[in-house]
Amino acid sequence: EEALKRLNQTVEGIHTVRAVQRLAMDRKIHTPINNAVYRVVVEGYPPKDVALELLKRPPQSPFEMI
Repeated sequence: EEALKRLNQTVEGIHTVRAVQRLAMDRKIHTPINNAVYRVVVEGYPPKDVALELLKRPPQSPFEMI
């Protein structure tokens, strides 16, 4: 939101990250990377903190989450 106010141009992906977040929640799909981007872009969390949280996650096959 802050970037949208400051810049006099399009902020690429902000609408997409919101749409993906909504779809994932509605369909109960696990999307850790989009969740992280959403937290930074929409909720204003510090990027470094969110990235470190992602890196702490144990490795998983994408099929384990289905």
